[in-house]
Amino acid sequence: RTLLNLDVSCNPLSSEGICALLPQCTRLRILDVADTGCRGELIHPQLASLLQRTTTMTRLSLANNPLETRPLRRIARGVVACPSLVSLSLEATCMGTEGVTVLVEAMLAAKIQSLTELNVSANNLSQVEAATSLAHAVAKYTTLQILRLGQNALGDAGVLELAESLDPKVCPGSSLQILDLGRCRVGTTGARHLFACLKDNETLRVLRLGDNFLDDSLDMTLIDQLTNVHELQLAGNRLS
Repeated sequence: RTLLNLDVSCNPLSSEGICALLPQCTRLRILDVADTGCRGELIHPQLASLLQRTTTMTRLSLANNPLETRPLRRIARGVVACPSLVSLSLEATCMGTEGVTVLVEAMLAAKIQSLTELNVSANNLSQVEAATSLAHAVAKYTTLQILRLGQNALGDAGVLELAESLDPKVCPGSSLQILDLGRCRVGTTGARHLFACLKDNETLRVLRLGDNFLDDSLDMTLIDQLTNVHELQLAGNRLS
């Protein structure tokens, strides 16, 4: 029998332990090394090598491990060189604006687009430049269906950037079906523009805007126009 799924998350393996593990993972379909105390600067050669060698891995989680920009660049090249990989979690990896820009640039330069799910939640993405990079991914990375951005202080300015990529009149190539913007400091201005851009979007099915700053000044008729959205989460806002 062959081991297919391996979850070693929340174990203090450190970079040394992960480096010893990675060469043995070429036949895995799912690998979760979240919160294992490893650092990108120490594991990136072995991780990039694994991603270039495997033909079976579909899901990878590196969440809650710091990934500095320089090693992330090499890891990103490995990700886009792995056509079997469809789900990548980089939640809480301290990647910041520079890191997400490096990742998106690698994704858009890929010969084969394969990622369908990307999680970059809780990464201190508060600058408009980060939202601009993510908007390019939504608009041009045509296989991306799930994007998790929760717990990043994108604010209205960031959401305005993302909204344009979801307007089929502006960017007709988006395939996004699930967008998580929970706890992103989104106000009524950002939500209003997002809803307007989604009016004619026939692809997005789930929109999560919980724990933001939407209030009673929001025009509820904009929500009524979201006829293709099946799930809308607005819990924890300022609506009354």
